[in-house]
Amino acid sequence: FWLFGHPEVYLLIIPCYGMFSEIVPTFSGKRIYGYMSMVYATMAIAVLSFCVWLHHFFTMGNSATINAAFGIATGIIAIPTGVKVYVWMATLWGGRIRMTTPMVYMTGFFILFVIGGLSGIILANPAINWQVHNTQFIVAHFHNVLLPGLLFGIFAGIHIWFPKAFGFRLHERAGQVTAILWIVGFSLTFLPLYFVGLMGYPRRSSGFEDPALLPYMYLTLFGALLIGCALLGLIATLWISIRQRDSLAVPLGDPWDGRTLEW
Repeated sequence: FWLFGHPEVYLLIIPCYGMFSEIVPTFSGKRIYGYMSMVYATMAIAVLSFCVWLHHFFTMGNSATINAAFGIATGIIAIPTGVKVYVWMATLWGGRIRMTTPMVYMTGFFILFVIGGLSGIILANPAINWQVHNTQFIVAHFHNVLLPGLLFGIFAGIHIWFPKAFGFRLHERAGQVTAILWIVGFSLTFLPLYFVGLMGYPRRSSGFEDPALLPYMYLTLFGALLIGCALLGLIATLWISIRQRDSLAVPLGDPWDGRTLEW
């Protein structure tokens, strides 16, 4: 399963890498920095994604050699992923940045995805993985990588290409409020799980008895409520935009002064 399942995680997120690679040049008014390094990084991720799957089995009694080999491969895959982040940052550097809704999502992605990636480097060490395997730390890491990478990328992509599909933009203020709710709600929901995981709270458990976990779980509950508000914000953004579609219309076809082919 994991020989398929772990490459599939990258299959989910690589299209969103492509979306971010379109969004950053558009809203910084520059060509993307180091285009070929981005291409090579994508190819490297595609290959290395098939070489890391056994890190799901560090506690299953493999030999130290096998665990070390897959631990090293898991650490190495962070390099091309880091290249992508640096390419996007270098593109923004010195650009005329416009903080539109897609760029708010991009900012949240930068911060949260890097935190999730660093926790993945920690988990690549079989000795550390042995300690936190099957705890909430794993839950925090997985969501910390996948949700900012996948969901934020999709939402940013919807905002930038919505006028291409429907002839009017989504409401900018409502979109930015929703994006901030997503970022703050996600942070409060999942970042505390790192701490409770290190305190020994197992995953897939229906409850807990240690009162020391309560403050963290209250934060998680509040963050989950904010995510619920963010989901409602998506609906509200669409509703407001449809009602105001005449004022948000894009008769010339390009509301972003875009730099890519479709505009």
